[in-house]
Amino acid sequence: MLNRFLHSMARRRTSTVHLPVSVLLGVLVACPVAQPVLAHHSMAEFDRGHPIELTGTVKEWRWTNPHTWIIITVTDSNGVAIDWALESGSPSNLRDSGISRSTIKPGDVVVVKVLPRRDGARGGGLSAILMINGQPGPGAAPTGAPSQ
Repeated sequence: MLNRFLHSMARRRTSTVHLPVSVLLGVLVACPVAQPVLAHHSMAEFDRGHPIELTGTVKEWRWTNPHTWIIITVTDSNGVAIDWALESGSPSNLRDSGISRSTIKPGDVVVVKVLPRRDGARGGGLSAILMINGQPGPGAAPTGAPSQ
């Protein structure tokens, strides 16, 4: 009887030792696959159906990964200056579209096409750079959303 008990305990201990190792192995295999999926987000926060054009002065051009950002100051109909934060593609995607870190700089006056935020905040997805200081801009700016 004691032998049977010890044999039963040995089997349990072996199976419980293998369970954490198999779980750990599964997690280690799944992490690299899941990371790219978790690293990117949806464009659902932007209203693709109602793009707008904004004219403003570039305050800042953040050339960062995973997304670049342009902050422009727009003067509203009451003469109030309002900053808009516009998200765009990664630096490598922008370079592939002919847009570089030096395409725009603080102080430039730009006309941009924007997919506005659905929550009404002063921001959106940069869809295109139409004009820079009165000259034609490079056009489409990859945001992950189609230019309209």
